Amino acid sequence: MDLGDDRWRWELQPIGVKSIAHQVIYSVQYIYEPEAGCITWTPLQADTDNADIQGLFTITPIESGCEIKLTTDGLVNVPAPQILAGAIKPIVEHEFAQQIDAFISNLKKALG
Repeated sequence: MDLGDDRWRWELQPIGVKSIAHQVIYSVQYIYEPEAGCITWTPLQADTDNADIQGLFTITPIESGCEIKLTTDGLVNVPAPQILAGAIKPIVEHEFAQQIDAFISNLKKALG
């Protein structure tokens, strides 16, 4: 959702298995620096967010177009009883990694 002024709120598809599911929601501010060839994003930390995600696209011209490198890091808050936290964490991390992989795959398709 476009929040204006290069700020966006992302509500990802719920991740998890069976009755254990979690929807990652985060808001970021994008900054485009053409002279550096990069786009960065930093968390806005809205009250309804449950994750802090930050990252960087580095865009490097090459002979046939450009090379794009994605670097991202974040912290996802998954509310769960402490007894389940150890079991849930790897599931959520795996599912979130799959969402990132799908994003990269879709980006590659869109850019050709």
